Amino acid sequence: MSYSIGVPQKARIIWADMKEARAELDRFVNAKFTDNVSVLVILGDYGTGKSHSLNYISYLSQNLKDTKLKIITFEHPFRNFVEFLEKVESHLSFEEVCAIIKRSIVKRKSQLTTLLKKGYDEDILDSVMVFEKAHDLVLKSMYPKMNSDLRTILAKLLVTESKETFDLAKKWLRGVPLTPTQLRNLGVTGKISVDNAPDISADYLRIYLSDGGCLLILIDEFEDLGVIGDQDSLVSFRHFLDENLPRTKIVITMTDEAFEGLRTGKKVFLRKSYVPLWSRFNACRKLRLSNLNQENTKLFLTEYIESVNKSLESKVNLEDNALQTIYQFSNGSPRLLSAIAEYFCLISGFDGKIDSHMISTIIEDIKLKLEAQKTPDIEKISKI
Repeated sequence: MSYSIGVPQKARIIWADMKEARAELDRFVNAKFTDNVSVLVILGDYGTGKSHSLNYISYLSQNLKDTKLKIITFEHPFRNFVEFLEKVESHLSFEEVCAIIKRSIVKRKSQLTTLLKKGYDEDILDSVMVFEKAHDLVLKSMYPKMNSDLRTILAKLLVTESKETFDLAKKWLRGVPLTPTQLRNLGVTGKISVDNAPDISADYLRIYLSDGGCLLILIDEFEDLGVIGDQDSLVSFRHFLDENLPRTKIVITMTDEAFEGLRTGKKVFLRKSYVPLWSRFNACRKLRLSNLNQENTKLFLTEYIESVNKSLESKVNLEDNALQTIYQFSNGSPRLLSAIAEYFCLISGFDGKIDSHMISTIIEDIKLKLEAQKTPDIEKISKI
């Protein structure tokens, strides 16, 4: 899970001298899930390892024991909450949500007999629960604030278990326009929109959490939300955080400039800034990443190469002039250093010796690859 710019392979976890950052991430992942949402904001300039940190968190979380955990990763920010809901539904299927509710209803049978009508026994309850209205009433008691359209769909699915209805429900959740006939078949009064999607997202996730599940939501490059999204999305996200879902951890990466932009509206986010969202983030736990100094640049490169290239018969020998060239190009950016290190790991017959001529050739090749991708990253590299 490297700092990938198109050269490295995404299968490395290399920290070198970034042990303090790693320790902070370890603490966040291993902390117990609580009844309140826990948010970590990872800040840093281009190439300091923000995406790598998310990969590391995902890696650690996948190995947590005794945790019913869903990891939902956004490699790029969602344009709005309809896209957010679409991604959530792809990780937590509608069928799974219905199965959770069914189990919950079975567990609460004695309570439900009292709710539906005093004196019902469980046999009569089974007969009553073949009707959508009964399920709708039960869902309303279990989730009193649930969006009425979502509740109506779930009640219908609990009774019919129709594949056609399931497919329509999935389209509805993903904001796909449905015909009036299809909407009537679902029993809903409206469509998913930017306005109601945050509430429906919270309702949808709350069902999973009510079954004892845990959520880890990872959002990379959050600053782009202010560019590709709109202020409604920023406002929605703030409200979503204020839902304070239990057993939920959210990790967001953004540049310091973007973080400041949420407060001031200058440069990043421009007129799309939203002060309450900045206040929410500002109160969260924060981890700031930075570039490595020249000494730690050498440590990073040698540790990276030696840990990946198992065929090396001797230690990496990095000449001083070569180190100067590397540092001048990368300014200690872990992302760029990882690209250089991965390059050496692909060289057949590499004996561990790195001189100025060799590194100059590699750097030029990396620059060409970046230019070929026509990525704006090359502009950021020139400013480092």
